[in-house]
Amino acid sequence: MTLVRFVTNNDLEQLRRDATIASRKRLHLNVHRSYEENPQILYNCLTRGSYMRPHRHMLDRRQEFFVCLSGEVLLVLFSDTGEVESILSMATEGQSKVSSVIVDPLNWHTLICLSKRAMLLEVKPGPFRPNIAKEYAPWSPEEGDPSGLLFLEQAITHHHTAVDGTIAGGS
Repeated sequence: MTLVRFVTNNDLEQLRRDATIASRKRLHLNVHRSYEENPQILYNCLTRGSYMRPHRHMLDRRQEFFVCLSGEVLLVLFSDTGEVESILSMATEGQSKVSSVIVDPLNWHTLICLSKRAMLLEVKPGPFRPNIAKEYAPWSPEEGDPSGLLFLEQAITHHHTAVDGTIAGGS
């Protein structure tokens, strides 16, 4: 049995290259060996223009912990009716940026990549059950729908207007 698992910088560079050409404009690399392991640890590489459908983890009640390793992403939290409740800017630089966050399983959320590419480390409790892992927001376009990015842009613009042009967020 192997007691040490590791991911090389070459592995992460390959993930970045592959995410750039992936149809969803994002990919992940699992550090865990199986869906049965606890915790589930993975690298998520997002590229600008990726649409991640808003979702929550109410069915399996599992928090997600994200650490921004490179680039910049927005974590957008929504109400049950699809209104933007808050936006957190995650980045490795900038005093007003968030470097890590825990997302409660009841929060509708998505991630938007602002930089050319961003790398996140994600940790969540296992085991992973694909059939109940995500509940997609019924008020949002499906993955692959070309209107997905426009939906997010309009939601953020509406939110900025509602809070007088500032980005809302928690501390």
